[in-house]
Amino acid sequence: MMFDLLPIQDAINSLYSTILTNQNAFGVQNIYVPRGADIAVNQLAGGLNVIEGNAQAGKPEPLNLTQTPKEIFEFVKQLEQVMETISGVNSVARGNPEASLKSGNALALVQSQALQFVSGLQHSYIQLVEDMGTGLVNMLRDFASVPRVAAIVGEQNRTELKEFTGDDLSEVNRVIVDVGNALAQTTAGRVQIAEQLLQMMPEQLTPQQYINVMNTGKIDTLTSGMNDELALIRSENERLVDGKIEVQAIATDAHSMHIKEHKSVLADPKLRKDPVLTERALGHIQQHIKLLQETDPNLLAMIGEQPLGPAGGSPVSPENAQNGAPTAQGQGGPQAQPDPMAAAQAANQMGPLPTPAAPAQSPNGMPTNPQEALPMTSG
Repeated sequence: MMFDLLPIQDAINSLYSTILTNQNAFGVQNIYVPRGADIAVNQLAGGLNVIEGNAQAGKPEPLNLTQTPKEIFEFVKQLEQVMETISGVNSVARGNPEASLKSGNALALVQSQALQFVSGLQHSYIQLVEDMGTGLVNMLRDFASVPRVAAIVGEQNRTELKEFTGDDLSEVNRVIVDVGNALAQTTAGRVQIAEQLLQMMPEQLTPQQYINVMNTGKIDTLTSGMNDELALIRSENERLVDGKIEVQAIATDAHSMHIKEHKSVLADPKLRKDPVLTERALGHIQQHIKLLQETDPNLLAMIGEQPLGPAGGSPVSPENAQNGAPTAQGQGGPQAQPDPMAAAQAANQMGPLPTPAAPAQSPNGMPTNPQEALPMTSG
């Protein structure tokens, strides 16, 4: 697209040159004096001068030679709009948004379109960075015999300093660069994301966090807890597959999220065929279910989890637990289930049930219930 912009830029340069040449050559005002007006040059210099001359010859008049046709300025604007369309660099990306774009959502959308338009150039740049990174790794692998120290991102996105040599890079074949969302790289886009998160999770986001996004444009404070929880789940899934380190659930885990993510371990048909892995994963999921049944409902309500009752029972809501309603576990342990044999023995000891009284008869002989009306209708 840069080759398409080149002739348009040449035309704009020529128009700007025309305007500037005219202003530079005739920027100082010229005065026309008719021949025989009998007016000297020194009489026109300065101000508050009394000028005498021949009225019949005419009076001096200014010559406005600096006026440039308005069609030149209109054509310049038209060419700039054409270049904006071809390049995809709109007014918002240049820092001079149009008057019609006032809301943050509209500005974020227009700027994201500009970033999306240059995705082809961005892809080429990413490929260049990947090739440079791969070449650097190859050079270090061949010549880095002396230990070096580098800052890297370890497990759960934790930054650490690690010492390495060329032998440590023997298994690295290439470098891959991952690019984030273009909308999240702009302040307007981050504000829009913060507003959506505030509507989806109003209880978990504070006004201070929203103001921090408005001032700094960083959304890490809004998603740090969720990202850490997901990083923990991924780490536990790796340990469940590895089987070398036992994975233990605790009361403050996001149990619903853990259960949904841990079941993905068994979504692989090859891993599901391993009975030891299946038992280990299901056992860890059962730990989360047991914690939902036994943990204090008040604590579960604070972390946004729904308490569960015992197996076969109904779930217990935190409101019922706080109001003193009977829970699925009761005060001294699990609630006892009714015994059908004991209920039958109690009914035998009570004796026969009393016979219900006969229905009252209507004084005019008409039936008072459907049973009395049946013989009459049947003849």
